[in-house]
Amino acid sequence: MKLLHTADWHIGAKWGIVDRSSDLLERAIPDIVDIALKEQVDMMLVVGDIFERQTNESLERAAQTLRNPFRELLDAKIDIALLPGNHDSFPLFRFLRSAIELVGDRDDDQGQLYILNSASVTSIKGVQIVHLPYLRSEQIQKILNDTVSELPDTIGEVHQEVGRKLDLIAQFLRGKIDHSLPALMTYHGIIKGSKVGPDEQAHEFTYHQDFMLSPESLLFNDHVAQYNALGHIHKCQELPRAVPTWYSGSIDRLSRGEKTYKPSVILVEFPNNGQRIEFERRRLPRPTPFLDENIENEAELGALCERLKPKGCELALGRITLTCDSVDSYALDQAVRDAFPRLKGVKGAVLRSRNIMARPDDITTINIKDLVNPVHTIRTYISEKMPQERKEGLFSALATVEDELNNDH
Repeated sequence: MKLLHTADWHIGAKWGIVDRSSDLLERAIPDIVDIALKEQVDMMLVVGDIFERQTNESLERAAQTLRNPFRELLDAKIDIALLPGNHDSFPLFRFLRSAIELVGDRDDDQGQLYILNSASVTSIKGVQIVHLPYLRSEQIQKILNDTVSELPDTIGEVHQEVGRKLDLIAQFLRGKIDHSLPALMTYHGIIKGSKVGPDEQAHEFTYHQDFMLSPESLLFNDHVAQYNALGHIHKCQELPRAVPTWYSGSIDRLSRGEKTYKPSVILVEFPNNGQRIEFERRRLPRPTPFLDENIENEAELGALCERLKPKGCELALGRITLTCDSVDSYALDQAVRDAFPRLKGVKGAVLRSRNIMARPDDITTINIKDLVNPVHTIRTYISEKMPQERKEGLFSALATVEDELNNDH
């Protein structure tokens, strides 16, 4: 069996006031379908967070968004398996199945749509699939038929305890498969030791952020074809395990913190005879450009536009900081918004001189009463106090936090 592993589509996500659906529907998802068809895969596995959030319009949007690309794959005899993530809902998946099956005639000569919405084991085309969707603590308690009489004292201890119970579920499911036969384990959540962020200096998740699954609970038999397919973390990465273990990452850049990230899918082939699977990371060719630039004059703006080309300017998101004198900033502000139409109306997308913090070399003392934005304090602290090898990763993480704060407002 040949598999395309992807995750974290986040259909319906916004950047500021900008709806990101067109980025996915017009470029990322068609590129994935094109890869699946050209590579003649047997199944596409989406490991959670297909949608960003569920609203009153989510059901209709789900049908409209995925009906055509999913039907194209199913008509090409490619199975589709969907694993719910923390942003997805089980009723939405059930409706999606109905909406897709209503289009065209169903017959045995088409691919099948599988909704892996429970912690269980399913066999598809000769491969055993251990599927573990994102589970909240109350769902984990229910599966184990467990009650908590006394909670630990800290949130970190709570997450450690919930993670231990999640390990029990994963290990129980793993024990139900025949380890002499090909197997796949798919999980949406955090694995201990995984990294976040698009750059090489990304930092490890800590226990206070979420409960985690131990890597020892994944498939481990390197004497047979096995693969661990993960979702939830947006950084594409391979975890160091005896069995190939990958987060496929998100299919497009979602914030300024991911401006250098190269979205990908993972192609996985289970050999008819052989002990190891073969895999390849395949990068998607048309990611959304994200900007984080300083512009002083129209000449620098022109050079940026030349580098991005007209299509890149049309699609670009992010932030541009104007470093010119305030008297010149208004005209340059208008020129920037004309050059990058998706920045218009987005809070904080273009910062004029009155918003610019002092450069680190110019900072001597800071009066906390003069600070309007606490992000300035954090940025200054990173610039002055943190070692050089950590600055890039911290600034990238801070940019992501700023974008999330802007989206919330």
